[in-house]
Amino acid sequence: MAAVNAKKLSQVTLIPIAFLLCIQAAPHAVAASPKQATEKEVVETFIAEVSRPDGAPKAKDSFNDAAQNMDFEEMAKRAFGESGWPKFSAGEQKEVTTLFRRLIQIRFYPRWRRIFQKGHFEFISQSKQGGDTLVAGKLNLDGKKSALTFRLAKTHESFRLVSMSVKDKDLLERTSVRLKRGLSQKGAAGLIAHLKKRTAETPKDAADKPKLEELISGGK
Repeated sequence: MAAVNAKKLSQVTLIPIAFLLCIQAAPHAVAASPKQATEKEVVETFIAEVSRPDGAPKAKDSFNDAAQNMDFEEMAKRAFGESGWPKFSAGEQKEVTTLFRRLIQIRFYPRWRRIFQKGHFEFISQSKQGGDTLVAGKLNLDGKKSALTFRLAKTHESFRLVSMSVKDKDLLERTSVRLKRGLSQKGAAGLIAHLKKRTAETPKDAADKPKLEELISGGK
């Protein structure tokens, strides 16, 4: 009888000990998920990367860092629209996305740096438009304030920039007009060849001073 009671006692004792060990190990077994940046924080990070001074450490990497806050695939997809994007094969879509990223880098990015290095963005409001988020504010540049809005989409559980606009001049809309026209005239293969040629060029800033909306959206 004493042997039986001792066996039961050992079982009772082992259960809470094992339970305590599980509790102590639990925090180490489950890693805390990183906090997702808000739409406003994504915009602030993007501006900080774009406005990095030319002489600062890693200045030459500013585009690659800023690009982490942009969704080029979504931008390209929207630029060609629901009717144009399917005209490219899956492989061509990846190629177009890469070329679109390069187009942004050589045509738009140098202009953005000129703006944000000199200007200051003041956040005003945040709103929803469909599935997108609009982060609106004022850009103070050369003593003048202009309305500037960033458009962000939520993809892969994170927020990424897909466009920006000054007044009624929207980057993606104006780019879309040119790309859709090129696709209609040249076809998928012809447009890809054209984009390869354009993205192989060295960016050249105009000698004159374009309007702010053209610096943002790339002009006509």
